[in-house]
Amino acid sequence: MNDASISVMNNISEGFLRRSDPDLLQFLRYSAASNGEVRACYYAANGRRYLSDEETAELAEESNVIGRMLTRWQQSTRAAIEQRRRSWRTKA
Repeated sequence: MNDASISVMNNISEGFLRRSDPDLLQFLRYSAASNGEVRACYYAANGRRYLSDEETAELAEESNVIGRMLTRWQQSTRAAIEQRRRSWRTKA
């Protein structure tokens, strides 16, 4: 769980620092996948009784919030890429 949660942050950082929207988009996808991994770990921890049902629900919702943020960021990055493509086509 620790590795997956750190991977969320590291993938966001790596994608952003590459200074390329296609690279950013790819690393945001990796980050979203790691976030899903973390959420799955919450349910596994609950099944092993390390977390209560209430704790699991709260943590899973926080993970869902992060997932929605990552989805919106991916959507806006895709839109920016498409807008640039359209502007390049009109210039040519």
